[in-house]
Amino acid sequence: MKRRNKGEGSISKLPNGHYKSTITIGKGIDGKQKRRSITCRTKTELIDKLAELKVHYNLLSPKEALRVNSTITLASYAADWLEERQQVISYNSNKHYEKMVKVFSIFYIFNIL
Repeated sequence: MKRRNKGEGSISKLPNGHYKSTITIGKGIDGKQKRRSITCRTKTELIDKLAELKVHYNLLSPKEALRVNSTITLASYAADWLEERQQVISYNSNKHYEKMVKVFSIFYIFNIL
């Protein structure tokens, strides 16, 4: 059986035929993991509810966030990403990234790429 990716939680089949998933949502003050469990009749229903739980606790990676929130545009995603990275990159890198975001957003709008 293939191992699930980090952060996806664990999925197991219960004796009654339902599926159960447990996911870590963070750490408590005492340093112990805080976990939440979901039980559903089908595996696909469980995966959908697991995605909702990840959205609720803000546990999504950028790729998953794009998949879940399909109304987001490339320009707005790039602007959000740049805003997050602005604190940890140098001034010149920030200016370079701003220029690249602007150029690629224009290409995307006019379907050049």
